[in-house]
Amino acid sequence: MANAKGKNKPLTNKLPSSGKLKNAFTAEVVDDILQIPISRRLPPDKLFWPLNKSGFYTVKVRRNVWSCNMRPKVKQFLWRICHNALPCNLNLARRKLSIDGSCPRCKNHEESVLHCLKECKKVRGEEAQIFILCLWNIWNDRNDIVFENRRWPPPLLFNRVQSLITPAAAKENRPPAVGAQVWKPPHAGVLKINSDAAISVEKKIAAISMVCRDSSGAVLHSGTKILHGIINAEVAEAEAICLGLQLSADLPYAKIVCESDCLSVINRFRFPHNAMDLTQLIVEDCISFCNGREVAFNFLKRDGNHVAHALAKWGIFIGKDCIFDGRVPTPINDLVIFFHD
Repeated sequence: MANAKGKNKPLTNKLPSSGKLKNAFTAEVVDDILQIPISRRLPPDKLFWPLNKSGFYTVKVRRNVWSCNMRPKVKQFLWRICHNALPCNLNLARRKLSIDGSCPRCKNHEESVLHCLKECKKVRGEEAQIFILCLWNIWNDRNDIVFENRRWPPPLLFNRVQSLITPAAAKENRPPAVGAQVWKPPHAGVLKINSDAAISVEKKIAAISMVCRDSSGAVLHSGTKILHGIINAEVAEAEAICLGLQLSADLPYAKIVCESDCLSVINRFRFPHNAMDLTQLIVEDCISFCNGREVAFNFLKRDGNHVAHALAKWGIFIGKDCIFDGRVPTPINDLVIFFHD
C-alpha cells in the first residue's frame, strides 16, 4: 500500500457560521437553516413537495393514505399528521387563538405534533413501546433489503413486536444473510472512489468521507469533512460522493467509478431527472463535477465499503475537516490492507 505522508488539510466549509446565526435567530430556526444544503452552482430556485420523496406532488401521496386498510377516522388522523394539521396547542396558538402553546402533559415544552406523539417525556408505557418497535421493524426491514438483500415475509414483519418487549427479545432470530461483498480494485487506468457518511444527531453534524484508489489498491487521496446541521442521511451520502469527485479533480484519470452503500442515492445518479428536492440539488452538483470525465455510479454493500465507513465514523470522533495524500489515517489503514489482500 502507499505509505506517502500527507498533511491534514482543512476543507473549505461554505456553510454560514452557526455563531452568527445564533445571534440572529432562535435555536430551532438555526437548526432548520443549517440543514439546508448549499449548491455550489447557484442554480435558479425551484419549488418541490416535501411530503413526497421525489419532490413532485402526485395523487399517489393522497392515495397511499386513503387506501390503507384502516377506519376512516384513523386515515383522517394519519393525513393530519402528514400535513402538520393536528389541533395540538402549538398549531392552535399559531392560528392566533387565545391558548397556551405548551404541552398539557409535561408543561415544559411547546406542544408540536412531534412532541405530542413522540418526544414528550410523559408519553411512556407499553403503547409507546409498541409504536416505536413498529417503526424500528420497518426501518430494519428497509436496511435488510438495501444492505443484506434479505427481508422478513411481510405477514411476519410485525408478529415479532410483542416478543421484542420482553427480555427474550435479546435473542432475536434474523433471516439468513447472503454472501458478504468485498472491495475490488478497478481496472487499469480507472480510478475508484468509495464514499460514506456518518451522522451524530446529538452533535447535529454529519461526517462525510471519501477514499480514492487505483488499480493496484493504492490510496491516492482520502478525506473527511464535517457538515454542521446536516442530519439527513441521503443529503450526507450525496455530499460524500460530491466530495470524492471534487477532491479527485487533480488526479489524471478520465474514467472514474464511484461506489456508495446507499442504494437510494446511487439510483438518483442513475436516474437524475426522477426527483426534485434538496438531495437532488447535491446530485446535480456532483454531476457538474464530472467535468467531461466518464463516471459510473455503483452500489456496494456495507461489507465492501468498510474503509469509507470507518473513515466517516473517525470523522465524527475527530470533529474536523481533514484530507490525506497517499494514505488514510492510522486507525483505518489496517482495513485498507485487509481489503486489498
